[in-house]
Amino acid sequence: MIMSNKQILANIMKFAMKECKDLTIEEIINSIENDPRINMTINDHDQIVGMNVEDQSVIGACVRYDILFKATLPTKKGKKESVGIFINFEIQKDETPGYPLVTRGIYYASRLISRQKNAEDGFASSEFNDLQKVYSIWICPKHTKEKNDVINVYHIKEECLKNEWHNQVEDYDLMEVIMMYPGNEYNYEDKSHSVLEMLNILFTTKMKAEEKKRLLEEKYAIIMTEK
Repeated sequence: MIMSNKQILANIMKFAMKECKDLTIEEIINSIENDPRINMTINDHDQIVGMNVEDQSVIGACVRYDILFKATLPTKKGKKESVGIFINFEIQKDETPGYPLVTRGIYYASRLISRQKNAEDGFASSEFNDLQKVYSIWICPKHTKEKNDVINVYHIKEECLKNEWHNQVEDYDLMEVIMMYPGNEYNYEDKSHSVLEMLNILFTTKMKAEEKKRLLEEKYAIIMTEK
């Protein structure tokens, strides 16, 4: 699976996640745990490796994630030296499944929050201060024209309705859903870098595999190995 490549994941994380903005690609790759959970197994140190992932934290409402892993990211400010984040990636080829995809994304993120209570990789009893942030990132290669080259972020924010007093941001900034719609055409010879262009090369364009590998290596330093 293409999206199990740590270099690809790290490039998306650096662009989309504010916790990764000031980190190098190498730092992000090193933050991805050695045994993340993914719906297939790949034996390669450049890939995330794991087992089938089924979220059965709600009885009778099983969710199967495309990709799910935890990253322990170093922090340059704040109360902690590092922060653990659960990250879900979904590749959605059908943009019109009969419901808004962003609504499904919010549901997935909510499940990733709720499943942490009394879980081995979560928090015990009422230790809600140990709740870890979650991201659900959706890549939609096929979409309507108006969504061409669009990235939208949905998250929790604080609003003071009467008098001004503020909580610590890290106490409520615990869930983000990101919808990414790569464009259909890019000038690949342009030296500028774009995460949506990278996703276009991976999922949208019909160019030959050899040309994809060349562009990914030359523009994004991503090495695609033969499988």
